This record gives sequence, structure tokens and C-alpha cells, in this order.
Amino acid sequence: MIVSNNKNTIWTAGHCLHEGQNGQSGFYANVTFAPAWDGDAPSPAPWGIWEASNLVVPTTWANGDADKFFDADFGAAILTPLPEYGNIQDAIGAYGYRFYSGSDYNDIVDFGYPADGYNRPDSDFNGGKELMFCQGNVEDAFKFNPLDDRMKMDCDMGHGASGGPMLTGFPQNIKIVGANSHGESDEADVLTSDNLYSSEHGSRAVFVIDTVNGL
Repeated sequence: MIVSNNKNTIWTAGHCLHEGQNGQSGFYANVTFAPAWDGDAPSPAPWGIWEASNLVVPTTWANGDADKFFDADFGAAILTPLPEYGNIQDAIGAYGYRFYSGSDYNDIVDFGYPADGYNRPDSDFNGGKELMFCQGNVEDAFKFNPLDDRMKMDCDMGHGASGGPMLTGFPQNIKIVGANSHGESDEADVLTSDNLYSSEHGSRAVFVIDTVNGL
């Protein structure tokens, strides 16, 4: 959840919302969100399942530009309120955000639902049913390439962690500074390092949240 004027917005990876090409026709259908999901619990969605009514991604992502993973793999989904809870932000809260402030952060907490991880057996991850986290520093992944401002964290969460937030100020003054985008994999899609990347949340992230707040 991200703080927004409509009080019903989640922040996630762009590739969770849009195929990354074909403009307005590339948005996915039937996007839903289940807060506090626990796939092994008798009631795996304790706060219900919320349907998205509107999706927003950067134009760079929607148009399939070649460098979209560098600075555009993020987006927002506006959810339809549930009668029993009203606005989701009022029901369970939301994180603030700190965009346009660089790529280097200390003591980041990163959450996700990974189904696998680097140099770990898949059995450690319970099929992506459990919320997991990493904690550490985030840095500019390519300091000497001004065109690539991706953020990099040492974190062994793999496939399924996409869209999870990179958070600063945990636990009392929490702000979203990134969203899990991708790792490093070989041709068989097997992870080859524990590098977890986020697109830098600069002007394009500001554009997305401003668009959400204007709807």
C-alpha cells in the first residue's frame, strides 16, 4: 500500500501490471490484491481480495522502450473499496514514499513472496506462499553508467518476489524507495547471483503517483 489521495492504491513492479509493450492495450486484466496473504492458512486472505479498477505505469514501460528496466519497472494499481472495509488505506494503513532522492540507501528492508532463491533449495520458500524479507543497504548498481540508475541490494529472494517494496525508515517512519524488479539469471532462468534490482524511483515514479493522485 502507498499513501494516495484515493486511499486505495498499491505500488508494485510495472511487469506485474502491464506486458511492457503495446501501450494502452498492454495492461493485464483481473489484477487483484490480497493483503497479508498466507497460502497455508485456513483463511489465506484474512483482509479479503481487492480488485483493481485502474492501473498506471510509466509511458516508457508501456511503450516497451529498450531501457525500461533501468528506470520504469514500477506502477500503481487503484483498488475498488470493499463494503466490509471501505478504503483499504483506512483499513490496514499505507506506506509513505521517498522518490527522486537517488539510488543509495542504508538499512533497507525488502519484502516479497519468493518461490525460489539464489543458492538455496526451493523447499526453503514453500512455493511462494510465505512473506519473506531481506535487510541491508541499497546502492546504485552501475555507478559509472549515468544512463543506468538501477538500485541493487544483496538479497537471495528470487522469482515471485517481484513488486515487493524496498523500504527505508523501518519500522517507525517507513517510506517506499523502490520495488523489486528482477535478479540475474542464466538462459535457463536459474539465478546466478544474489543481486536484486529495482528501477530507480525518480521522475517517472513521481509521474505515476501524481497521475494516481489526479484521478
